[in-house]
Amino acid sequence: MKKLLFFAIGAAVMSSCTEIKMLQMDVADLQEKVNAMGGDTDGDGVADLYDVDNNTPEGVAVAGNGAALDSDGDGIANYMDEDVFTPKGVRVDSKGMPVDSDMDGVPDGIDMEDNTAMGAMVNFKGQTVGVANGMGGSSALLPSIYFKFNSSSLSTSSYESLTTVARYLNDNQGVSLVIKGYSDPVGSDEYNQALAMRRAKAVKKALNEVFKIKGDRLHTEAVGEKDNLSDDYKINRRVDFAFK
Repeated sequence: MKKLLFFAIGAAVMSSCTEIKMLQMDVADLQEKVNAMGGDTDGDGVADLYDVDNNTPEGVAVAGNGAALDSDGDGIANYMDEDVFTPKGVRVDSKGMPVDSDMDGVPDGIDMEDNTAMGAMVNFKGQTVGVANGMGGSSALLPSIYFKFNSSSLSTSSYESLTTVARYLNDNQGVSLVIKGYSDPVGSDEYNQALAMRRAKAVKKALNEVFKIKGDRLHTEAVGEKDNLSDDYKINRRVDFAFK
């Protein structure tokens, strides 16, 4: 009987010890959580307990969960993102810049033609509208340069148009242009050929000297009065561009 009583007392003591140990563990866990609630390791204003990133760099704006803000949702936090307005769904590189595999200036995510030939002109959807290196390819999207009667001098508006041409050439370093000079039919064919060439050379000189386009990318050709585009003589006193 004494042995049975001793065993019962021992079991009760062991059970109490186990419960005490478990209680101590619960208290320790609770204390850890309380400490975490009061701590903010990275100083971002979000308690460590709720912070999904306790290593946010100093001064970086964060969301309510402590994650660095990513305004465009491209996976690159704003403080590392070089383009915080990337369209939804567009793939980006490690700097947050839209990936443009064919380098046509249109991001892959909205590019309807992802294998555009190098140097090709494209629309806002990335679709080819003119191939720069095609043999004798016409450059309908580059502006014509117009001249006054019997003149090869460039006007202020001519330089405005040449800015567009120069910008295209700077963006497409592998492209060369043929500068084609035209004239109206007034005068002899010989005179008009010479006038057309002077116009072409005036445009080449401006692109070379004013806009710093290398001369070996610019080729001149005199068409003269042979290919009149209109019955309006003013339209025929011009220079057009073609891809070489």
